[in-house]
Amino acid sequence: MRILRTARFASRFSNLGFTIDDKTLELIKKMVVSGEVDALTSERVFKEIALSMQTESPSVFFEVLIESRAYESLFPMLELSNNSDFKLLNQSIKQPEVSFALWLHKQNLQNIEALCEHLKCPKDIQQITELVAEWSHFAMNFLSFNPQEVLNFYLKNDGLRRHKRFQIILTAFDYLDINTKPIIKLLELLKSIQISKLANINIAQEIAQERLSIITRFIDSAE
Repeated sequence: MRILRTARFASRFSNLGFTIDDKTLELIKKMVVSGEVDALTSERVFKEIALSMQTESPSVFFEVLIESRAYESLFPMLELSNNSDFKLLNQSIKQPEVSFALWLHKQNLQNIEALCEHLKCPKDIQQITELVAEWSHFAMNFLSFNPQEVLNFYLKNDGLRRHKRFQIILTAFDYLDINTKPIIKLLELLKSIQISKLANINIAQEIAQERLSIITRFIDSAE
């Protein structure tokens, strides 16, 4: 617990010039070697991460953990080579789902699932984090995909039904410098379909066809 609190303290006051001195860092390293981090409960680790993400410089929290080698002990399922730029987190992000998604967006889905199971993450945080990791590359190249693939993107992210959750996903994309304007514009067009004007013979198929037609026209107009 002392290790995580020290890291969080550093992230909270780094903007005031606070740093961890070499002696303290060496002491933390010895704590890691002695197995102190292994005794921390999952709930406590998750809480400290969440609290650190509300500080001025969440990146410092993770940098301290990496420098002290506590990071790999706390999160053995994560690949260090796939860590995101922790400075992405230093943007006064209000939504914890977005912060977690930015932290883990370069990890594969198996790693994210293992971490969330280990930390007992809330389900909404896990789902949004997984969706951002899975679909960020697609969103970055949104207009280069065919209509069926684009429709699948909306369906898999439940963008046509769960509007609030989809907005959180789009917010994470925004922080990753992904242009979400075409995604939002096309979403509004898809939501404007009037079911009453369809033939209502096979409603599910007709809606799917109408959606594909709208997507096709949108992609063609953007070229």
